[in-house]
Amino acid sequence: MTPCCLVLLLAAEILPAASALRYDLAPGDHLVFRETLVQDVTWPEHERGVRAAWRAHVVVKGRTATGRAAVGIARVRTEAALTRYRERGQDRLAQEQPEFAQRLSAWPERYVEANVVDARGTPELPWNAVREWWSQALFDAHEIAALPATLDVPAPFGSALGLTVRQARWVETTAGTIWRVEARDGGDVRLNYDFSPAAGVVTHLELDAGYGAAPSSIVHERWTVDLVERRRGEDASLWAADTETALAAERAAAALAIANAPATAARVPFLPGTPFLPIREGRFAGHPYIVSVPETYRTGRPVPLLVYLSGGPGQAFSGALSAGRGEVDADWLVVYPQAISNWWEDDSVAMLDVLFDELLARFDVDPDRVYLAGASNGGTGALRYATFSPQRFAAVVSWMGAGRRVFPANDPPLVANLAHLPVLFVHGDRDSVVDVDCSKDAVAELRRRAPAAPVELHVLKGRGHDIHAGSDGDLGLPFLARARRDPFPRQVQLHLDDLRHPRRYWVEVAEKEGGAAEVTAAIGDDNRLDLRCRGVRRLRLHLVPELFPEAGPVRVVANGREVYAGAPSVVEVAVKAR
Repeated sequence: MTPCCLVLLLAAEILPAASALRYDLAPGDHLVFRETLVQDVTWPEHERGVRAAWRAHVVVKGRTATGRAAVGIARVRTEAALTRYRERGQDRLAQEQPEFAQRLSAWPERYVEANVVDARGTPELPWNAVREWWSQALFDAHEIAALPATLDVPAPFGSALGLTVRQARWVETTAGTIWRVEARDGGDVRLNYDFSPAAGVVTHLELDAGYGAAPSSIVHERWTVDLVERRRGEDASLWAADTETALAAERAAAALAIANAPATAARVPFLPGTPFLPIREGRFAGHPYIVSVPETYRTGRPVPLLVYLSGGPGQAFSGALSAGRGEVDADWLVVYPQAISNWWEDDSVAMLDVLFDELLARFDVDPDRVYLAGASNGGTGALRYATFSPQRFAAVVSWMGAGRRVFPANDPPLVANLAHLPVLFVHGDRDSVVDVDCSKDAVAELRRRAPAAPVELHVLKGRGHDIHAGSDGDLGLPFLARARRDPFPRQVQLHLDDLRHPRRYWVEVAEKEGGAAEVTAAIGDDNRLDLRCRGVRRLRLHLVPELFPEAGPVRVVANGREVYAGAPSVVEVAVKAR
C-alpha cells in the first residue's frame, strides 16, 4: 500500500458519518457573518439591478430542557444601491434613484428573527417568510442551515422551497476539511453551503434563485454568506447594550420561552414576524399561508384579523411583500393566503373556509374585528367569498375587482347577502386591466337588491391598475378599522343557489327547492321573528337570547304562518311555499 493510499484511508476513517455531524452551539456563542445580495429583475419593458449587504449577528441565548439552542439573528444593512435601471433600452438609472431611495426608506435597516434549533440545525419554529429584502427565496436560506442525514441519497431536509439534497461531499480547503452540501428545487433555485465539522457551524453559503413574480417579472438573485468571526462565552449583557444585537437576544429569549411552553396550551404563542405556515388538517393540509404577527401580539389578548387576497396569481408572497406592516394598524394580525386557482373559483373558496376556521382556533382573534380585502383577482375573490359567509366579517374592501363580470350568467356573486355588511369598492377610472365599470355594476346591483346596504364606491381619477392598501388615498384601511361586526343582527337577508354555504348569520337553509332560495328575516320588538321565504322547504334557525329584545319565549312566523313558539334554541321549521 502506498503512503498516498494510506493517507486517504485514514482520512476516510477519521471523518464522521453524515448522520453524526452536529452543530456546536453553546450559550454565549456569537457568530458574525458578512452577507451580500445581487438581485436582477426584468419586466417586459424595463429591468433593474440592485446590490445590498448586511452584517449579521447570530447569538445563542440558551438551551431548552431537551438541549436545543435558542438563537437570535440580527441582519443590519450596511449597503444598498440601485446599480442598473433600463426602460425600453434607455438608461434611466439617475432618474430612478430618488424613487429607489424612497422605497428603501420604508424597508427597515435592521431585520431580526429567532428560532430554536436542534444539533442538526432543524428549526422547531417556522422561519419568517418576509426577510430583509424584497425576495421570495431568501426565507429558505439561513446562517444555521439544516444538515441532511445522508451523503449520497437525495432527500428533503426541512426546506420550505422544496429543496432536496442533490450532492454532499467532503472537500479539502485551506481552512481544513469541510462538508459541502448542494441542494436544488425542481426549477431554478440552488442552495450550496459549507459546514465545518471542526467549528460546528456553516462557514459559507450561497443561494442562487430564479423565479417569476407578479406583475409579469422575472427575478434572479444571488445571496452569499461568509463567516467572519466567532466569539465564545460572551456575556449576554454585552448583547443587551449593543443596538445591533439587543433585539436578537431578546427575540431568542422569547423563542426559548415558546419552546418551553406546555404542549397542552390551547394556543401556542408566536414570535413577531411573518411565519410561513401550513394548514394543519383536512383536505388542504400542508397548503401554505403567511401571517404577519405584530410586536404587540400576546395570547389571551384578542386582536383584529385582516385576511388579504393578493392579485395576479394570488401568491401569498406577492401580498406580503407589497403590503408592508406600516400600512396596517400595528396591532393587527394580517394573513396572506395562497390561492389554488383564481380566488373566486370553488377550490380556493373551499380552502378559505378551512383557513378561516383554523385562524380563529390557532390565534387569539377578536371575532367582531375580522376583515377581508383583496386587490384585482383578490378583490374579485373578496367580493365572492363575502357573499358566501358575510357573518364572518366586520367589513370588506375590494380594490380593482371584477365585480360580477367574470362569472357566468347562471352563477354570479349573490350580492343580496351583503345587505348588512359594510363593503368598499375602490377603482381607478383609467384601469385598462379591469374596467372601472366592473365595480360600478356590482355596487348598482347591490343597491338594487338592498337599497340600504352600507356600500361605498370610490373612483380615483387618473389611476390605472395600481391601487392597493398603501396607495388608495387612505380609503381602505380606515374603512375597515371603523367597522365592528354585530354578532347578533336582528335582520338577515339570504340568497343562495346551492347548499355549499347554507348559513348566513343565524339563518340556515336545511332543504330547498330547485333554483334560488331567498330568505328575509326580521326580529321585532315583541320577540316575533318574521320570515319571508322563497324556494325553501326547511330552515334551521340558530336562535340565542341575545338576538331578542326581551327575555322569554319567542314566536317564529314564516310566510304568514306560525311555525314555532318557545324558548330561543336551534329550531328546525318547515316552510310553506308562498
